Amino acid sequence: VLFGPPGTAKTTICEALAKRMGYDFVVIDTAVFLTDGLSNVSARIRYVFKRLMALRKCIILFDEIEEFCLNRENPDLSMESRMLTTSMLTAINDLRRKKQSLFFIATNRLRAFDSAITRPGRFDMNLLVGTPNLQSRIIQFKQQL
Repeated sequence: VLFGPPGTAKTTICEALAKRMGYDFVVIDTAVFLTDGLSNVSARIRYVFKRLMALRKCIILFDEIEEFCLNRENPDLSMESRMLTTSMLTAINDLRRKKQSLFFIATNRLRAFDSAITRPGRFDMNLLVGTPNLQSRIIQFKQQL
């Protein structure tokens, strides 16, 4: 899980890793799950993950998918949101068991996630991606030239 403020290159890190490893790179965001409308999100989760499980040698980035992984212990959370989180847990477990691709979550809101999503064993680590200091920005700028 890569977390930190917006604009800190979480997506770029995953893309660079894929390039370095010679893997394909796929970004899955909230819109992918909402293609068929709000009432079909659970079915869409199953469909998307079925396709993801067919991939090999791929870096998969789940970008800002908090709305489908919200903390189920929140008393204000609707039953539908709890069910979506449970669906995502099952789908992520199945994807992890395949061991054919690497996958990451990028988020600005780590605390919004259900602890079962971000626990060790489901994701290997939570990594803060902070704002680069001046020296790092200079290095990045030179690399872009």
